[in-house]
Amino acid sequence: KLEVDGRELRSEYFQIEVLPRRQGGNQAQSRSGRATFSGRSPRAAGDDAGYFAEAKVSDERPWVGESLLYSVEIGSTVPPRDVEWEPPTWTPLSPEPYLTLEQEDMQRIIDGSRYTVNRIDVPLFAIEAGEVKLEPARFSMTLVRGRGFFGAAEQVPFDSNDVQLRVRPLPKAGRPGNFTGAVGNYSIQAQLDLRRLAAGEAATLTVMVEGTGALRGEPLTISPPEGIRSYDEAPTIEALLKDDGVRSRATYSTTLVPLTPGTYEIPAIEFSFFEPDEERYRSVSTRPLSLEVTGEAVTDPAVVTRSAALGQAKEEVEILGVDILPLHTGDKVRSNQHLSPTAPWFLALLLLPFFGFVGSLSQARRQRFAGTDAGQERKRRVAAKAAAKAGAKAGQAGDLAETERALRAFLTARLQQRGASLGPDEAAGVLAASGADQDLAESLVRILSRLEEVRYGGASAQGLESEIANWLNEAQRGWR
Repeated sequence: KLEVDGRELRSEYFQIEVLPRRQGGNQAQSRSGRATFSGRSPRAAGDDAGYFAEAKVSDERPWVGESLLYSVEIGSTVPPRDVEWEPPTWTPLSPEPYLTLEQEDMQRIIDGSRYTVNRIDVPLFAIEAGEVKLEPARFSMTLVRGRGFFGAAEQVPFDSNDVQLRVRPLPKAGRPGNFTGAVGNYSIQAQLDLRRLAAGEAATLTVMVEGTGALRGEPLTISPPEGIRSYDEAPTIEALLKDDGVRSRATYSTTLVPLTPGTYEIPAIEFSFFEPDEERYRSVSTRPLSLEVTGEAVTDPAVVTRSAALGQAKEEVEILGVDILPLHTGDKVRSNQHLSPTAPWFLALLLLPFFGFVGSLSQARRQRFAGTDAGQERKRRVAAKAAAKAGAKAGQAGDLAETERALRAFLTARLQQRGASLGPDEAAGVLAASGADQDLAESLVRILSRLEEVRYGGASAQGLESEIANWLNEAQRGWR
């Protein structure tokens, strides 16, 4: 109750019912989404040990290609320090390429005792049908029992339980001809950034597939009508973990360049997937889109090449595979960290303020310089030098794709973002305005023109990587 301005206010009451302890039956599984833990009688690492590790999966009977979550909880009645883990071997499962493991710290009452619990969620997907046994995850942590100078530190190694599941093969009955492996529940939509344009200009068709489940850039069949050239970009993938599992979105961009006037219809685009809950294949499709093209028909190959380049104004980004999980012991889980006088580095903390002061002065000086025009110029020159070096290496190896990437990186460093999409028509003027000599600018115009002819006109690329590497060398020495 509370008295406010002479009036007594009372809250509502509530009841708590205390039940007898129930034994066993602690596991709880959800059909999809996150693995759930009941909070009673976890798998202990030893009799009355005061700590445990318990592993589960969100689905013990997934389909091939379906996403699932491996979850492990590590709990201790004493707040742990320096928790390290070694995950099991995932084969024949695989980590999701667009998601990383997640960690969560919490306090929980289990059988009347308070536990500090660390939970790790690892998103996986099944790649082979059959019985799967995930071996125990291995852990090590430091427990400090007692307080102050009388506390005793104990290094504790322990394992979780193993986890068994059975991966089911996708049924053959009812499988659509355009099915490419997506498992989940998805929707699809498409849009054009321009509905009316002149022949030779470019429009961008964007198709978005999203829903519950993991997408990995499954190919789409996009068939523009005759008279329209199309140039596909690599799809971009976004994914995140939700309570109901993995949600993802794949965005496909296609540049359309119509060559003759008229009214065109972009046919419906279909996407097929297997829905685990209903255990059947489904297909969704976009609405047909219309495109009105005006002007005169384009017949000049040079004009066709230039118009196609309009779709490449955005610098292409290549996503490389990244190993998201530790492959050896020593990878630490977040945990409560407590200073112990028994630690060998305890005395070193006495000097920490001095070193911190010196380090902060040095860091502040570097930051002030980095924020100046001279600092930014130095950063750009370092990036340009690295790009020129990479281009020379790729040119010697005869790798045209890497050499072109190095060229774009060099131009971006020297011209900032404008260099990423620099075309042959504007290259001479841009380089001249930035201080490059005429010969260097004219050489770049020839290189960019050849790149477009190779990419869109089917011209030969013989010797082009060497030409780019030589230009980078000249530009690094002569462009001041």
